[in-house]
Amino acid sequence: MYLKRYLLFISIFTFYLSGFSNNKIQPQQIKKTSFVEKITYQKDSIREQSYDSIKKISFGGSNFVSTKFIPRSGVRLGDGFVNQTFLKVNYSKFTAWSWINYGLEEGAFQEVDFGIEYRDLLAQNFLNGNLHFMVGVSNFNLPTLDLSNLLFEGSLSYKGAIEVDVISTNLVKSKKVQNHGSRLYAEIRKPIQFKINKLNTELIPMVSGTYHWDFYGFEELAYISPGVKYKLHFSTFSISSFLNYQFSSKDIIGAGDKENFLYGGIGIEF
Repeated sequence: MYLKRYLLFISIFTFYLSGFSNNKIQPQQIKKTSFVEKITYQKDSIREQSYDSIKKISFGGSNFVSTKFIPRSGVRLGDGFVNQTFLKVNYSKFTAWSWINYGLEEGAFQEVDFGIEYRDLLAQNFLNGNLHFMVGVSNFNLPTLDLSNLLFEGSLSYKGAIEVDVISTNLVKSKKVQNHGSRLYAEIRKPIQFKINKLNTELIPMVSGTYHWDFYGFEELAYISPGVKYKLHFSTFSISSFLNYQFSSKDIIGAGDKENFLYGGIGIEF
């Protein structure tokens, strides 16, 4: 009898200790698991934040060989073949850029421009499209480095059934000229996309023009230039070519001494 009671007591006591031991270890296991999960979560968060920062930074640009020295404003500054390179770095809504014109016949740099700008959405669903604005500062170097040239730029860009860019450039400071003039550049284009043998291509007819107010000695209407651009798109870059015909201002307004001319180029955009 006593032996049975003793064995029963031992069994109950052993079961109790076993249960107590399990209850004692379980919180430690839960605590350890939550700590590991916390570390894993923090690592994933850091990795995700780093990935988001990388996504915000992007690079782009172009490199063209052109038949004439035509800067971004469109006014002819020289003849002969040139190489024109445009590079930009985007971070969020900010862009740092540089534009370089190298004379292939002269074997020398003819112009180096650089600047920084901020671009953002101004109006969504505006005329069935989107309207963006840009403000920035830039520096023109013709041809050597001259930090005394300081220009302020602002633009409105519309993308809808057609695409329109209007860019205002104002010379704030320069040692080369006394009058701090300005210019207004406008461009209208209509991208037409289609496929050729499964390759994405794009044909872009356009027309552009510039008006000056004593901007580096240029006055009034500078030119009107209709043209066309053709792009062959690949996964990371495009092969582009363009052909423009420029009507100079004096030929449009009256019998001037500026001749109209045809120019073009070919290059890559990435």
